Amino acid sequence: SSGINAEYGEDRKVPLRYCGILEPFGNAHHTLSYTSLEGKNVVISGDGPIGAFAALVAKGRNAKRVFVVGANEFRMNMIKELGFEVLNAREFTSSEELKTKFDELTDGEGIDAIGEFSGAPIALNNMIDVINPGGYLGILSVYRKNEFEVKVNELVFKNIQAQFICGRKIFET
Repeated sequence: SSGINAEYGEDRKVPLRYCGILEPFGNAHHTLSYTSLEGKNVVISGDGPIGAFAALVAKGRNAKRVFVVGANEFRMNMIKELGFEVLNAREFTSSEELKTKFDELTDGEGIDAIGEFSGAPIALNNMIDVINPGGYLGILSVYRKNEFEVKVNELVFKNIQAQFICGRKIFET
C-alpha cells in the first residue's frame, strides 16, 4: 500500500503486534525530548503505560538516575521489574516529605527533570515543589478538571522550563 500508513500495510516495516505501543511510546519520547537528560536525575510522575515508557526513554537518554512515582501496586511492581526506583506516592503526606526523600536518594543533588503523566493535580503541584531551580517539567496529562490551582509562581521563581505536550509531535507528523 502507499500513503501515510504504508509502513503498516502488507509490506509493513513495523510488525502489527508492536503497533499498539507506538502512540504511548511516541508520547513519552516527545514529552522528554525538549531537554537533555544526560547525567540528570529524572522523575517520572505516573506509573501507567506512558510513564513506564518515559522511564525507559529517560534511561535510554543517559539519565543519571530515573525515579518513578506512582500509586498502583501492580504497575509499580512491573516498573520495578524493569529496574527502576519506584516511590509510592501514597506513602508521602506532603511534597516536602517527597522532596526530602529525593534529596536523600540523590545525595543532595535533587531532581533536574520531570515528566508528569499522572493526570493528578496534586502530583503536578508536588512535582513543582520537588524540581530543582532551572529544571525541566514536561507535562503530558489530561486532568479531570480543566481548572485547578497550580503553583505558577513557583514555576516562575524557580525558572522552570515547562513544556505542555499534546501527544506525539502531532502537528509535525
